[in-house]
Amino acid sequence: KSRPVSIPEAVLRARERKARRQDGDQDVEMEGTPGKRKTEKDLMWENGGPGIYSACYKKLYNLKNVEHKFDVIPELIDGKNIADFVDEDIMQKLEALEKEEDQLLEQARQAEFENG
Repeated sequence: KSRPVSIPEAVLRARERKARRQDGDQDVEMEGTPGKRKTEKDLMWENGGPGIYSACYKKLYNLKNVEHKFDVIPELIDGKNIADFVDEDIMQKLEALEKEEDQLLEQARQAEFENG
């Protein structure tokens, strides 16, 4: 009793893709399946190797809003969020204070010059 050779279609397509890839055709990919996903090890070697690359664990966070994954985590000192003490107008206030200081110094110089 003889059995004919039966090679599944998926195997034939995979062999064909492999042969094309070896010939230099890079854009051949199986229908409906994504390409190879980069692993953390691949990323490590691309970005300096062990000891230099630091994995980003924020991308693994499971949050309701995906946009919040890479938000800056607040820093706490003595149980208080330091962001609460940040003054948005600090540079403007500093410039005004420096102008006032320059005016006072100029007035002091003029008074010293007149008296002196």
